[in-house]
Amino acid sequence: MSATRHDGYVVYVGTRDWRHASWEGVFYPADMPADWRLAFYCTQFSCVWLAAEQWRGAAPDEVRAWLDEVPEGFLFLLEAAPGLAAENVPEVWAADRCRPLGGDDVRIAWFDKGSDLRGLTERVRAALPDEPIFLLSRDNDLGAVERVKTLLELLGV
Repeated sequence: MSATRHDGYVVYVGTRDWRHASWEGVFYPADMPADWRLAFYCTQFSCVWLAAEQWRGAAPDEVRAWLDEVPEGFLFLLEAAPGLAAENVPEVWAADRCRPLGGDDVRIAWFDKGSDLRGLTERVRAALPDEPIFLLSRDNDLGAVERVKTLLELLGV
């Protein structure tokens, strides 16, 4: 799934990480090898949020494999680590598919199972044209993700 675009708006939908045991047999087929899951995740989402300890702890070879696995346009959103400026992100993460962002970045709209979709609608409509907005599931609830995807369809985004 790539970012959706409509009337100059660019919307990415993703979750915190893609490795969730609770998704096995629900989102991921039960017999799917773990190393295929990122490629599968990319068929349904356009970005993924990685906490600072996750992306900073990843080995360079692992990161390169992840970057090779995702399609063009997919983004890894890297939680800004305290004291780590964007220009100091390790080179392996400097690909055009990686963006360091703070968790309170105005371009991020977090949602969860109990989120008010009207408020999310307002956030999407208030986004600046040609400036991406990232809709990220805080609790990785697949039902909430589906509701957000339906909302975007209804908005024509």
